[in-house]
Amino acid sequence: MTMTWTLDPVCVATLRGSLALLFVVSAARKLRAPSAFRAALTGYDLLPAGWVGPAANVVIGAEMMIGVGLLIPSLSASAALAGALMLAVYAAAIAVNLGRGRADIDCGCGGPAHTLPLTWLLLVRNLLLINVAAIALVPSTARALHAFDVVVVASAVTTFSLLYVAFETALANAARGHAQALRGTHDVQVPA
Repeated sequence: MTMTWTLDPVCVATLRGSLALLFVVSAARKLRAPSAFRAALTGYDLLPAGWVGPAANVVIGAEMMIGVGLLIPSLSASAALAGALMLAVYAAAIAVNLGRGRADIDCGCGGPAHTLPLTWLLLVRNLLLINVAAIALVPSTARALHAFDVVVVASAVTTFSLLYVAFETALANAARGHAQALRGTHDVQVPA
């Protein structure tokens, strides 16, 4: 007897929609400032210098294709798998650099508006997103979505997106606070 896992279509649509928004916004941020993203990619010190530009283009294109693919029913499972693999590569790159003691480099995921240094929480975030992408691979039951289901999915995607932005903002604020605290300890003035 084989056991097949399925999820309610509302859950699957919510996970795939949330991931789609995440990947499309991430690609759009990188497209807005491609030189900043290339600089962040260079900062990881994992690729030969000549590969950084092409790799940056591949990452941006792949993120956009994953985001769009998650919204197309016939491609959504493949896109979820590709998204999980891409997030695993990001997590590995973060882990390698944290292991090297290089937490001061920009992760490249915050966009040009704010840099986000590498932290263990960023690694945990990516590991959680890998799990979300893995769950998004589970097929949904045959139940059709109704009008109320669409409202629930839209509300849930909005909620998850706001939670993600709040988490990212908290990480950025913590990094700024840490940087200010470090500057404060080095700017001690000795009274004359």
